[in-house]
Amino acid sequence: MKRKVLACITACALAVCCFVPVSFAATAVTDEASLRTAIEEGGTIDLNNQTINLSSKLVIDNNVTITGGTLNGDFSGTGTANNVVEVVNGADVTLNDITINSKSNHALNVWGGNVTANNLILDHSNGQNGAPAVISNSSNAKFSGELTLKLGDKSWYGINIDNSTVDFTGATITGVDTKVNTQSVVCIEDPVNEGVTGLPVSLTEVRTADGQIAFVQDEDLSQFVAAKKDKDVTSITLYDDVKLSEPLNLYNATKVIGNGNSIIGPDGVKDNVVTVWEDGTALNDLAIKTTASNKSALHLYKASATLTNVTLDNQETVGGAGMVVNGGKATIVGKLNILLGANSWGGVNIDDQYGNSGMEFADGSTLTLTSPSNQDAIYIDRDEDNSVTVIGADKAGLEQDADGNYVIAKTEEPTEPSQPGDKPSQDEDKTPAADADKEAAADSPKTGDESASYGLLIALMLCSGAGIYALKRNAK
Repeated sequence: MKRKVLACITACALAVCCFVPVSFAATAVTDEASLRTAIEEGGTIDLNNQTINLSSKLVIDNNVTITGGTLNGDFSGTGTANNVVEVVNGADVTLNDITINSKSNHALNVWGGNVTANNLILDHSNGQNGAPAVISNSSNAKFSGELTLKLGDKSWYGINIDNSTVDFTGATITGVDTKVNTQSVVCIEDPVNEGVTGLPVSLTEVRTADGQIAFVQDEDLSQFVAAKKDKDVTSITLYDDVKLSEPLNLYNATKVIGNGNSIIGPDGVKDNVVTVWEDGTALNDLAIKTTASNKSALHLYKASATLTNVTLDNQETVGGAGMVVNGGKATIVGKLNILLGANSWGGVNIDDQYGNSGMEFADGSTLTLTSPSNQDAIYIDRDEDNSVTVIGADKAGLEQDADGNYVIAKTEEPTEPSQPGDKPSQDEDKTPAADADKEAAADSPKTGDESASYGLLIALMLCSGAGIYALKRNAK
């Protein structure tokens, strides 16, 4: 009986050892019909770097992996306006090295599905409506490698995300060529469930009062903000330095969050870099820099603004100031640092031509000025019909000159004593206690003398001990 059991165990062991895992090859497709059949069956589909022309939208509702090829949706001559690829019904779809071309609506529409894409190209340059990608209806998407977005004149934006989760970590967004400068790279419709992570820091975030969050390229920021004027731009957040292609006009009460980055003026444009048109605007933790063709870094026109830890760099200018306050008011919180060049008019120009103007320094605020010449920190152009008010300048380190302008306050340097007797002599500085200590130190043995005395004493003790021992030994 034991032998039978042992034989059975041995046979099973041999069967397990001889088992070889079978790897299932990817299904190769040659045309649209074989592709649709392969999707119904599921699994891995290899396009073998072919271009598959689609006669209608490709609906994917099965778990599949599609690799290496192009899906071309040219429905323009069929009278059908539809998306090229749709992922629906919770399907898990992986796209590796895939290109999707659209001459219709969205190139990729994820509607309640899950997509993982590596090295994906979405070409909407000839699209008639929609966008390269729309991810909505509680979908999930993960992008890695190169994500190339090609927009056309009729594209809404690059990627639209609505009530879905999208991860761009490990992805590089490349090839974004916005044909219209009001197009964003990424547009998020649902601020309650943003769920977007890993976006490149080279994009600037713009939020509007209707809840939309857009991520915009540098060269499109000014035009995008102007186009959203009626939707009320509430905030602009910088994640990197922004080089403008046109001056930035803040028509709404906007909070600009700089995160220590800079807004750099456009080249070849003789205008101010940033102009504030609406009360309640706030500029936080940023620098505004002019180029050689720009005028002033910042202009407040009939509007109030609060500047918190702001640097105004007007070193390169065709002629302007760090800031112009024209019929408005600037409130300074923290540090205001102004850098001037040879063509600069001065630090802050307060002009009441278009209404009462002013500047107020909050408690603890300071103004620092770097100038190649003795330019004013604040200089005032007055109109007889209006008034100029400057509050707290002295607390910010400024003083008023004879012309009524403000300069950096001079600090008095400590003076040396005029009479030699004002400063104690070396003899006077000595105290009796110090002299007594010195005399005591002279009479006390030096460190080397003390060591020698102790050594001699020890030697005598050893010798006397040795003599006593010898006498006792002889006595015995």
